[in-house]
Amino acid sequence: IRVMRLPSFLYAHPGSGGRLYLSGRNFDSGVLDALGIDVVLSAVEPPEFLADRPDVTALRCTFEDDADVRPDATTARETTHEIAALIEAGHGALVHCGGGYNRSPYLAALVLRELGLETVRRYC
Repeated sequence: IRVMRLPSFLYAHPGSGGRLYLSGRNFDSGVLDALGIDVVLSAVEPPEFLADRPDVTALRCTFEDDADVRPDATTARETTHEIAALIEAGHGALVHCGGGYNRSPYLAALVLRELGLETVRRYC
């Protein structure tokens, strides 16, 4: 899977048709508008950039940033299935955590698997 680097520490997954992004940092919420993001899945507490954005759907699947800890399987499956369905319906989605190296890529991979990306299916 190629990952494209975008401004403000955002990454787009080409396998999602360019509608799935991941980030590990807070940024100006105007970036959401510029990229057409209207759904955010956070693996941590709700990010600051959503404080003034009631128009953005916010979902959470929180878990610790630890190599031995994964989110509850049922919650992760249900949440990533919901995000994938929203992407297929034309929404832009951002998966967010504190650093962008462990939790958000893990959840983004589950979303890509839900979207049917076979390469991810073998590793998740």
